[in-house]
Amino acid sequence: MTDTRYTTPLYTIRSAATHVGMTSSTLGRWAHKEHLLTVLPAETRHGARLPFSALVEAQLFWAFRQGGLSMKAVESGMKSVREELGSNMLKEGMLAHDGSDILMNLAKNSRAEEWVRARDLQTTIPKIVEEGLRLITWDEHHNPQ
Repeated sequence: MTDTRYTTPLYTIRSAATHVGMTSSTLGRWAHKEHLLTVLPAETRHGARLPFSALVEAQLFWAFRQGGLSMKAVESGMKSVREELGSNMLKEGMLAHDGSDILMNLAKNSRAEEWVRARDLQTTIPKIVEEGLRLITWDEHHNPQ
């Protein structure tokens, strides 16, 4: 069965940007130039192209920016995250940040942790990561906060 959260275009760039609270130009660049968001073919010329999953991705990336990461850190980190994790990046326990870079958990076992810096896959020192890690929090429905 197909998960429509990934396959049904619901939002235009403008409507998604408004919902997330960011500029349409930044979201458009992330979607089209940087290829950081899931973008689907539009049914009409000016129709929706972003599925619900792209809205979640945009919210996540914008939260990294609001958390103090530079635009360069977000864009380079998320390119690598998309390549390494694909849609699994939205699963709990896969992403975090240390205040300057995005970290991703490459452990095969979800209970284990193997944090690497996303932009260059540099491994981390576990003790240091534990002290400075800022995990994404999840609500009771397993949605990112």
